[in-house]
Amino acid sequence: RTIGAGLQYTSYASLDISDHGGVTVRIESSDSTVALVAPDGNTPGAGSIDVFVPDGESRAYYTVQGIAGTLGAVTVTLSAPGFADGTGAIDIVQPGIAILGLSTVRSVGQLDTFNVMIGIPNAAGTGLSGYQGMSAANDPLLVLTVASSDGAVGRLSGFGQTGATILLELTAGMFQPGVTFEPLSEGATTVSASIPGFVTTTSATVDIEVNP
Repeated sequence: RTIGAGLQYTSYASLDISDHGGVTVRIESSDSTVALVAPDGNTPGAGSIDVFVPDGESRAYYTVQGIAGTLGAVTVTLSAPGFADGTGAIDIVQPGIAILGLSTVRSVGQLDTFNVMIGIPNAAGTGLSGYQGMSAANDPLLVLTVASSDGAVGRLSGFGQTGATILLELTAGMFQPGVTFEPLSEGATTVSASIPGFVTTTSATVDIEVNP
């Protein structure tokens, strides 16, 4: 499994029987400086957690959270009394950002709503191979910047802001915040999206021609 630094992914441990009388599963990261584990996607993680699985159930859900600004490989180990241990290999990689759904040609006054996508960049750096939400462990929160190179030609709105540049603090689980482009006058502008430490894929920059 590949997870972006500063992003998270939810999975589960599967017990081979469900009539176990209730069991506690310990889930542990081999390196808490690279990745943490949490009981869900809204809770900042730790090096290890215990998840109780009631009798009659066989899954222990957990979330792996990549530490922002780090890269590396970790092993997640799952153990429970009476069961053989299980392990999973996790690669923490540099995450990426892309823009999806923004047209390259618009007319003045013709609004265009698009999404900024967050996840794992593809090998070519042209886009994302998969989407992942922001980690609940990020402290401070990572900040998304969306900018129009010529605010007189087109401005942006979203997150309660309007202007040539808007900012958003990315909270747990966010992976596709929406933004609106408003063409104001004839000309050309470039809309770009960026997050510090993220790969800016080629699709994170869109050149737009605004017609009368």
